[in-house]
Amino acid sequence: MRLLQKNPDKRYGTAAEVKDALSQMALPAKEPESFTRAFHIIMEHRYIAGPLLFTVLVLGTILYTRLSVRSFKVEPASYVIVADFENSTKNDVFDHSLTEAMKVSLRQSPHFNILPFSRIAETLKRMKAPVNTPFTEKIAVAAARRDGIGVVVAGGIHPVGASFVLSCKIIDANAGETVQMFRRGVTRIEDVLPAMGKLCEEIREALGESEHHLSENTAKLERVTTPSLDALELYSRGNVLEGEGKYREAAILKSQAVLKDTMFAIAVSDLSYIYRKLGEDSLALYYHSRVLPLIDRVTDREKFYILAVYYGPSFELDYQKAFENVQQLVVRYPNSSEGYATLGHLAMFVGNYSAALEADSKALSIDSVYKGTVFNNMGYALALSGNADEAIEYFRRSKTIRQQYHTS
Repeated sequence: MRLLQKNPDKRYGTAAEVKDALSQMALPAKEPESFTRAFHIIMEHRYIAGPLLFTVLVLGTILYTRLSVRSFKVEPASYVIVADFENSTKNDVFDHSLTEAMKVSLRQSPHFNILPFSRIAETLKRMKAPVNTPFTEKIAVAAARRDGIGVVVAGGIHPVGASFVLSCKIIDANAGETVQMFRRGVTRIEDVLPAMGKLCEEIREALGESEHHLSENTAKLERVTTPSLDALELYSRGNVLEGEGKYREAAILKSQAVLKDTMFAIAVSDLSYIYRKLGEDSLALYYHSRVLPLIDRVTDREKFYILAVYYGPSFELDYQKAFENVQQLVVRYPNSSEGYATLGHLAMFVGNYSAALEADSKALSIDSVYKGTVFNNMGYALALSGNADEAIEYFRRSKTIRQQYHTS
């Protein structure tokens, strides 16, 4: 029996490839002695162990690794920037899907907010960068500093033979240093999304979210998105195009995602709204009719937004139900500027102009990210309540921010 294998099966990765993959994870601090000692023992005996066992042992040492330089809590209502997930595998199914997965998972937090694409696009414009600039870790840190945001979360997926290592890190944007890192090894591609969900739970806890909030606001990532990485990749690419204003191209990709997973609730809801914007009412109503049976397959935060669209002015015209769903949203997620801005918008449809102005003011007090829209809505609420002079002033303020928007 031959124990020494000088040329291990390539699909498990050579020792040099594994060592290189691990070295590229940019560890922020010296690893625990137990980790380092175990890794070196494995490296010394890799040929005796055999290629498959070697891969399993390496993954075993990093399966639940958490490395920390210092704690880094964020204040409630703070924004966190999510960088594009780095894909160092040769599998393009990870190009966009894991970035979207991380955002969906972290958005479940009622403690902090994920910076929306609209604000990222504005920041890139101020940086004189195209809107489709890859949002790498370096660019994300620069954007965070420009916008006064203290935290960037960045992740990557790395091959270790036929297996994968997922890594996520919390970056202090002001200092430009990694303060915490989390890693999980998986041996099957089917385990990537569940592992991604677990990493995001660790990130939320590390950023100061309570155990109560975590237990109350955490759903399995593969359920609230899709267990199909192919479908998630198509949907995620569609989101990128939608953010660039390419709605028809986005609709094509999201339709393909739904063909791969007919239970993909977020994609179904998005398609109803995109086709309404495109003026293709028959397709909009087709996807709209499929929303309610799937509504429990999304996160709570997404659920309230989706129901607000479902019952709101684009479809059912049941303004009271739309308004009530957004009320539930801000109760569950009181740190959401977007939630209060949406509440202010829908309050006008139920004729409650004082509630509209109160919600708009609350949105601005949390964050000014939606101030262009909020000023416009405040203008309408003031006009409808008989305060014409104040209304005109808010319309002007909105127009200054959103020069291409036509206020009527």
